[in-house]
Amino acid sequence: MKKSSLLRRGVGLVLAGSLAFGMQSMVFAEDTNLTDSSQSGDTDVTGEVAVSSEVSPSYIITIPEKINFGTLTSPDTNEDDYKVVSFDVTASSFVDFSDNTGVAVLVKDSEDEKNSNGDWSAKFYIRSENSYSLEYSILDPSGSDISSGDLTYENGLLYNVFGAAAVATSSTGSVTVTGTAQLNQKQLYGYDLEDADSERTGTYDGKLNFYAKVVDLS
Repeated sequence: MKKSSLLRRGVGLVLAGSLAFGMQSMVFAEDTNLTDSSQSGDTDVTGEVAVSSEVSPSYIITIPEKINFGTLTSPDTNEDDYKVVSFDVTASSFVDFSDNTGVAVLVKDSEDEKNSNGDWSAKFYIRSENSYSLEYSILDPSGSDISSGDLTYENGLLYNVFGAAAVATSSTGSVTVTGTAQLNQKQLYGYDLEDADSERTGTYDGKLNFYAKVVDLS
């Protein structure tokens, strides 16, 4: 009990000291005094009008850590032989979105560059340390090859657009769509990978650049 009382007194002393210091500060500020011999005075009145900061939408787009085609082999015939891998992209935690807005997700090969016309080459590759490459395609959730879409977007090829309303009203607060990466092993047809063309064997690596942007769905 004594300890509590002392603490309370200590707080009271600090407050008293603060108030006294405040009064001294007011004196130092040279506020105007009205007296019987000086009955009028002026006080400056100021204010500031500022633009209130707009609330920006926030979101989370979860992209795959890795897409692995696994072991690739040379087919026996010169016919299409696709290795197909599915992958998920998830939209969640959509907050402060306006009506009829959402998030567009774009993707491109990390080494892709726009040409003089402002178009992406829209090609995707995995490459070996011996500078050999294998081309693959990215299909959007509807099964369409994104390389056949608009090539002029600033940050890549359109993969999917997540509507904010659909994400917000979903039972889990998130929406997941499944895309596909497919590689035609026909590119390896005719090579003697065990002997003459063994330099084509080994690990092939590539990288996708994903980009997300708030957009107006209209």
